[in-house]
Amino acid sequence: GPSWEHIFGTDYQGRDIFGLLVHGSRDVLSIGVMSAAFSLMIGFLLGALAGFVGGWVDRLIEFLANVFLTLPQIPVLLIISAFIPVSSNVVMSMVIAFLSWAQLCRMVRSQIMSLKNREFISVCQVMGFSKLYIIVVEMLPNVVSYLAIAFIQSMQSAINMSTLLIMLGFAPFSASHWGTLQTTAQNAAA
Repeated sequence: GPSWEHIFGTDYQGRDIFGLLVHGSRDVLSIGVMSAAFSLMIGFLLGALAGFVGGWVDRLIEFLANVFLTLPQIPVLLIISAFIPVSSNVVMSMVIAFLSWAQLCRMVRSQIMSLKNREFISVCQVMGFSKLYIIVVEMLPNVVSYLAIAFIQSMQSAINMSTLLIMLGFAPFSASHWGTLQTTAQNAAA
């Protein structure tokens, strides 16, 4: 149980649970940051492309985003993890990001569509700037606040999903990972 020496107590081997929790946060936070970064890159690029180019590109990306939004994330994540060996934090981050880009894509698409009809974008087009320049230099600063919020939400979701994967045994065992600590606590309580 908890004591002055061990704030959260110790596990069945006598290890300090608070120390394990702090040490395990390194893996969990790295998965969260990497997954959110991957998801942000995919979502922004596809959303900006769909919103700026329009036409059949927009319809195709919108269709893909709608498909990914309707998929139940946790069962699909478990199925993917069963077939793709989740051997590292990078692989786990990429698998999680693969499922979580669609909402950001739709959000960026709508912002880009509203921005592309503004005067400063028309001036850039008349001056002959490339589409990549217009998207990255002119439009990106206008959607940074949306990207920041999406990054935090994506990171939170990735942490929850990685903890679930470890807890259910679909990822490599790590003694200090939060999912392992939850499983140990759950087994001790039972």
